[in-house]
Amino acid sequence: MQAVSGDTAIANAAGSIDIFFAKGPTTALSSGYHGGGNRGYATLTMGSVLGTNDLALESKKVVLYPNPAKETVNFKNADKIKSVDIFESTGRKVKTVKADGKDINVSDLKSGNYYLEITLKDGSTSFEQLIKE
Repeated sequence: MQAVSGDTAIANAAGSIDIFFAKGPTTALSSGYHGGGNRGYATLTMGSVLGTNDLALESKKVVLYPNPAKETVNFKNADKIKSVDIFESTGRKVKTVKADGKDINVSDLKSGNYYLEITLKDGSTSFEQLIKE
């Protein structure tokens, strides 16, 4: 169907839009078909859809657990990690760890908040916050 002056584009995004419609035997809107029995109102609700780009990002996402941690921190998708830089809340780097397993030892860190800069094997970077008990 070709757009006509006065058409309204609907964004491809989650949300609701009110729809008013007229119905009849053709696609042409003429005054004869706008009577009370030939028109209506509805609300179109569009949900979000997980696209292939979202799935690709999810497969690369690094999640750390447990958080807060005492001795070790485990990683979801640990096989994607190249290295982890650990920073204090002041921004000072306190530790760099090369990924060689599914977890890293944090027992030598003082209690507090830390920020992890996680470098992935594909060259991208992920950031996570860690609370050390």
